[in-house]
Amino acid sequence: MSLFKSAAFWMRIAAAVMLLFAGFHSWGFSRSISPLADGVVRAMKGTDFIAAGSTVNYWGFFLGFGYSLGLFMVAQAAFMWMVGNRLARGEKQTVEIVVLFLCNLANLGLLLRFFFLQPQIMTVLILVLLALTLVLSLAVPPTNRAGPSTVPDRP
Repeated sequence: MSLFKSAAFWMRIAAAVMLLFAGFHSWGFSRSISPLADGVVRAMKGTDFIAAGSTVNYWGFFLGFGYSLGLFMVAQAAFMWMVGNRLARGEKQTVEIVVLFLCNLANLGLLLRFFFLQPQIMTVLILVLLALTLVLSLAVPPTNRAGPSTVPDRP
């Protein structure tokens, strides 16, 4: 089978794109995006309050959620790579691919509502790669890894 017709290949490409997305997100989300936003960032850093018994501020929430999201993106990339490995062994992974697709589709909805073009483009690319992976994986019959039956015939 040609490499470009392999579902495993495209799933691994999706994993690499997700890892790249995680890296860009972790590097860029806490940097100033505009001088106009600097006042908001100062207010987020400078206003402490009590939440659930801890003294916090919105900048801490922002950083914490941002880094948590980055970790989940890395975990998703690792899961995608493992699914790619299973696909390479001929195992069907339809449910896993559909779940990944639906999670990223839901994420795209949030990105379209609340964020800007760069993460939207990365997510659309991942969705295209997952759709391609799904189509290719459905076109190939699963490999019977169990081999011939070891149960003896009854007389």
